Amino acid sequence: MSLKNSNLKSETDYLQELSLKMDRIISYLHVLSLAVVRSLAKEVLNSDEKLKVYLACDGKSGIREISRKLNIPHQTVSNYVRKFEKCGLVSSRIYKKTKCPEKLYDLDELGLKMEEKMQKE
Repeated sequence: MSLKNSNLKSETDYLQELSLKMDRIISYLHVLSLAVVRSLAKEVLNSDEKLKVYLACDGKSGIREISRKLNIPHQTVSNYVRKFEKCGLVSSRIYKKTKCPEKLYDLDELGLKMEEKMQKE
């Protein structure tokens, strides 16, 4: 094996190890943040409409698309998402040149349940 290939392999191994460690740190932070976020979630996700918007935050749909899908005014969806972001429930990312909110927790993790009528919609 040449020196160049050896260096490349060691760099690849290092990056894989680093990636594994980062994944572990992210998992720990996720678990640690749950205690704080759970209580906030119960206050913030306090209506069927807000729950629907939160669940629609898939990281691939922008505010306008969520608004259209749920038939909720754009400004209302935008206000909800902004509040979700401030509370740490949602993080926005760019997907296909559009800022898209993505929920960071499942309802089960937050200790919340959907009403049966919402599950059927």
